[in-house]
Amino acid sequence: MLFLIFIMALGMVLGHLLRNKTKIISVNNKLTTLSIFLLLFVLGYGVGADEKIISNLMSLGWDALVLSLGSILGSILCVRFVERKFFS
Repeated sequence: MLFLIFIMALGMVLGHLLRNKTKIISVNNKLTTLSIFLLLFVLGYGVGADEKIISNLMSLGWDALVLSLGSILGSILCVRFVERKFFS
């Protein structure tokens, strides 16, 4: 756990020191987007490969759909709030 905190702090320090380097920021944004797509793909693969999940997919019901949509909507609203509060 301490290692993760150290890595996060190191990233924050480097981000602060390199905040005016537009080339590095551009590459970082592309790598972040690529990483998110890769994580989503791996998560989808894991779900698709699990026979138990696939066989019960239809019976997961509306609760799972509502929970998923609520999470997505909540994330979007939080991001919009943070963008307007701190980046506008």
